[in-house]
Amino acid sequence: MSLRFFNASYLNENFDLITDAEIIVCEDIIKYAGKRKIKGTFEREIDLTGKLVLPGFINTHNHSPLSLLKGAAENLSLFDWLHNAIFPAEKKFTEEHIYWGCLLSVAESLKHGITCTGDMYFYPEILANVYASNNITAVILGTANDGYSSADEQAQLYKKINYKTVSFIPGIHAPYSCSEKLLSDFSDMVSNLKCLINCHLAETLDEVGECTVKHQDKTPAMYLYSLGLFDYGGIAAHCVHVDKEDIKLLKNCNVSVSHNPSSNLKLISGIAPVYTMLLNGVNVCLGSDSAASNNSIDIMKEMYLAALLQKQFFNNPDAVTTKQALSMSTINGAKALCLKNTGLIKEGYKADLCILNLKCPEALPSFNILNKLVYSMNSSNVDYTVCNGKILYEKGNYRLNEDIDTILNKANMLAQKLI
Repeated sequence: MSLRFFNASYLNENFDLITDAEIIVCEDIIKYAGKRKIKGTFEREIDLTGKLVLPGFINTHNHSPLSLLKGAAENLSLFDWLHNAIFPAEKKFTEEHIYWGCLLSVAESLKHGITCTGDMYFYPEILANVYASNNITAVILGTANDGYSSADEQAQLYKKINYKTVSFIPGIHAPYSCSEKLLSDFSDMVSNLKCLINCHLAETLDEVGECTVKHQDKTPAMYLYSLGLFDYGGIAAHCVHVDKEDIKLLKNCNVSVSHNPSSNLKLISGIAPVYTMLLNGVNVCLGSDSAASNNSIDIMKEMYLAALLQKQFFNNPDAVTTKQALSMSTINGAKALCLKNTGLIKEGYKADLCILNLKCPEALPSFNILNKLVYSMNSSNVDYTVCNGKILYEKGNYRLNEDIDTILNKANMLAQKLI
């Protein structure tokens, strides 16, 4: 499909504002972005007067089927939430729950301008098929523990899930949920495949304390490093309770940190030292975690919190700049998920776009656009979400493989039977 967006304003690869411009999309690639000059015939031309084009937001850590448990377990700390609410409900999950829960999450993501997701849950092939059938980029993240999956199974998935828009990264749930034998098997797999690994890491103080007691004063990051799991890099979600040595280790091992501020606050896990990570050169990106622990899948909200929390946490008003926050929600996420030519509005890059309406009270007056994006605007301003060159969300209307009313009704019906 060929698209021409004209009378557009957009943020270029340096996040500078370019006005009176146009963006040309052919198939799934940005063919041109700049001042008006292109002539030709296009399947569709859209006037973007009063709108802003951004790279699509990238959610690097989600558990999409848990959208079915949104609002079902509140006012609990992480381990109470997991063991007394989520795990019992998850035992009732079938393949049908996975499919419709994932689609519910996809619909919410598109409404919020998210064009790519790192999705970590059971039944990875069902997740992969949902994203692939809807032309959405996704990286399915492995989640082995002592009761589910193995290194051999994930090695096979690593080779098998290699679609046009969907790939797979092996992973463990967390160091505390995996036996030494399972972690050793994963270490061998990493060595054989030369692949990075995904995991939850240092989410709570209890997790860190337990690890240091069991493993000769090694923190969770040091423990996984000692086993060779970070030999080819990784993605570590949360990293709330990491010290300076952990942060240096993550940087040196090329481990990206998926920062999930809303979920960490809601489950009283704490505030990750993102400012220190950035100062040390760690690639920090953003995640929603599940809608069950966050109650929304909204990277603009995470971007806002990521900036504000660090200012208070470090008593430094310049701790995270608006440019850093926007990078965390776009290009840093692409780097973490190993997505090439993704996360910027640039010729030759994937046509993953989020188009915001600037004709609204929260966007005015029109001073610094980055400040407006991070501190004033929100995902209700999203008018269009374009994934791989196709408009999948347009002013309240969806173009998915299932009708939106069917998704909402099926998801709600299945959810009611879980609690």
